[in-house]
Amino acid sequence: MINEVAPQPLIVIQADATAATLIEEIKSSWVRFSSNDEIFSTALSAIGLDSSVSNLVMFFNYRSQNFFPTEAEMTIGEWQALLLPSSPIDGSIHLLKDGQTALVRLHKNAATIYTNEDGKLRESLYFHYDNEESNQRMEEFVRKRPELTQ
Repeated sequence: MINEVAPQPLIVIQADATAATLIEEIKSSWVRFSSNDEIFSTALSAIGLDSSVSNLVMFFNYRSQNFFPTEAEMTIGEWQALLLPSSPIDGSIHLLKDGQTALVRLHKNAATIYTNEDGKLRESLYFHYDNEESNQRMEEFVRKRPELTQ
């Protein structure tokens, strides 16, 4: 039985040089809207996995094979309902060869980058606008709310 309402697994793509360059461009020139290094680590710990990008990819793509899920599978499903990225534009997660960084494109001007930093799994949401004035407004908004990027 397939839950057609639930987000479908992300296609895992081994990031090529173009994707690696895009990740660096996003980190250096897009506006980082928020950064969180606790929620995904908490979720992975709750289901018995270490905090890492590779385990996050497994978590995103886990689907129970049982018609009646076990308690552990229900816990995974609950965390997935809270944390799975909704509607990536290409339905994929781009994983760098080192397994330490992954990219999910949410929109042409929005992306989430997952990294292993300081022993933690960090999620950072980035935005970019073609209009420089919009980028400046977003930067000002984020600057006024430092709690978003801590």
